[in-house]
Amino acid sequence: MYFANSQSKVLHYAGCHHIDRISDINFAGFDYIEDARSEGYRLCKCCDPMIRKIHPHDNDMIKYCKSRAISYQVINGELRVLTPFSEWKAYLGNNSKYDLYHKNTRGKEYMQICLRRSAISY
Repeated sequence: MYFANSQSKVLHYAGCHHIDRISDINFAGFDYIEDARSEGYRLCKCCDPMIRKIHPHDNDMIKYCKSRAISYQVINGELRVLTPFSEWKAYLGNNSKYDLYHKNTRGKEYMQICLRRSAISY
């Protein structure tokens, strides 16, 4: 069960200490996180599992990503990672399990060019 503030559109887990601050007029509830997200709600910073697990401003993470041309963001409960070849999204789905989405962003022709170049360089 999730509880939310209908005015701020912020969603909370049942045990979040911020629930006490929601006025009766703005109090809302959801059984599934997807229902709340489809209505424009986002998890509070204390409840968002991505922010708790991945610290977006971690210097080591920033250095690692820059050295490999990778960018990442934590937005609305989703971890989004962009590499030169693909896009990844990890987010909390039904039953508090993580879902992973992957999409190749470079076409087949580009991959063939890269393979030819690497074959020539050896």
